Amino acid sequence: MKKIFVIILGLLVVGCLGIFLFRYYISSPNLNSNSRDDKLAGMHYSYFSQPEFFNQAYSSAKSEVYEPNAKAILVNHHLLAGHFIAESFEVVATDSPVTVLLISPNHFSSGLAPIITSKYSWQTPFGISPANTKLIDELEKNNLASVEEMPFEQEHGVSGIVPFIKKSLPNAKIVPVIFNDKLSLAQSLEAADKYFKILPENVLLVGSFDFSHYLSSRAADFHDLENLSDIESFNFNSLYKLDIDSRPGLAFFLELLKNYRAQQFNILEQSNSSKLTKADFLETTSYITGYFTNGEPKIQGWNTLLSLGRVVPSGTLNKKIQLGMLKYLQRLFYGQDNTFAFQTKTDGSIQPQEDITFIADDQLIQPLGPLKVAILNCAGSEKFAIQAIDRGADLAVCQSASKNRVIFYKSKLVIYAAGDLLNDKLSELGQKSMAVGLAYKDDSLRVVLFPIANDKGELKLLVGAQSDIVLTEMANNSLISPDLKKQILKGQLQLITNN
Repeated sequence: MKKIFVIILGLLVVGCLGIFLFRYYISSPNLNSNSRDDKLAGMHYSYFSQPEFFNQAYSSAKSEVYEPNAKAILVNHHLLAGHFIAESFEVVATDSPVTVLLISPNHFSSGLAPIITSKYSWQTPFGISPANTKLIDELEKNNLASVEEMPFEQEHGVSGIVPFIKKSLPNAKIVPVIFNDKLSLAQSLEAADKYFKILPENVLLVGSFDFSHYLSSRAADFHDLENLSDIESFNFNSLYKLDIDSRPGLAFFLELLKNYRAQQFNILEQSNSSKLTKADFLETTSYITGYFTNGEPKIQGWNTLLSLGRVVPSGTLNKKIQLGMLKYLQRLFYGQDNTFAFQTKTDGSIQPQEDITFIADDQLIQPLGPLKVAILNCAGSEKFAIQAIDRGADLAVCQSASKNRVIFYKSKLVIYAAGDLLNDKLSELGQKSMAVGLAYKDDSLRVVLFPIANDKGELKLLVGAQSDIVLTEMANNSLISPDLKKQILKGQLQLITNN
């Protein structure tokens, strides 16, 4: 009998304790959460749980700008550059209640829907950031986002950012939305227009995007000319060519800002992981950060193109391409307005490569802003470049030349780029080739040089000492001023065109 009494007493104690805890966690107003819905929801966790990391990011950040009227900020989520993120959030820091629409890539293509959100709150080193479940319910009701929690368990585009939100915006509620890459431009713009009609007045837009990936620092800088240009000018026509981790997400972000008439982009930082680590390596990540205020977008942006070496088709070469010979170069082919390569008229055909325009003839005259650029297959004769200048071209790029060099003819720049991009001999012997990037804006011409070589069956951009060897040879071969030779050694020429 005594034993039964002890058991019943124990059950009563446990039951009373359970009722107390239930009432406390559901009814208490002081749990860093602003509604019963937030407490009932589950919890996601920030990428890092140590406050020291984020405190150090804020200590290292510049804090020269404060713009409480900014409608949006653009941040990276690569936490190597955490101080860039902190700097951006300090621009809009406030204790006032605000809803943060956090726009991110769906890095792992997780979940079922093209646009996914979460109702969970976020545990951060600085406390809990609740979700705006009321707004999320409305988005779900209008089929503007699907509530799926699993994708957020590993989505660093969100989990890396929420601690900065909590630290700089302690009374913010969060609505994270992640975008699948399969979403078309038209679908992204339509979604943004519908969101605009639903979002509250106190919304702050946060675009969480990294830009160029898996390229050298010089290639990342070249692509970021176009990335920055399209952001500043709201150029939706070329957004889906950009080197960024979410084209649909960026299109959605910019379309929302267009609706808010907050199209004045104020840049804070532009850099990449190679620069921050002071190491020249192949797989960099680049960052563009800043904030948007009321105003009109910029009109004039960079015009860009990339000229690749010649492609000599063959059945053997096609098999090697299918086995991944171009894997490390693929991202180089997009990110600019146009990419060109000559394809010789021989037996066999190359598999179509996305983002490359193949030239069947031996010459192409391509506009670059007001400039007429001659892109030539000079395997037959290097005199073709001189002849193109005589016929009125403003500059010439002579591909498949005998050696890399630069000359001026009639005060016009001629770039000789040695080697083929693709042929059987290249894939067997590891010969080198040269891709040439051109960018023009406001009478400024930028020429960017990209030495390429075969590395165990894979074509890769050369970096570090290997790149230096090719560029040194090119400088020594070139009939130009000592100053321009120094620029070649850095892989980039900067010229004034006076057009």
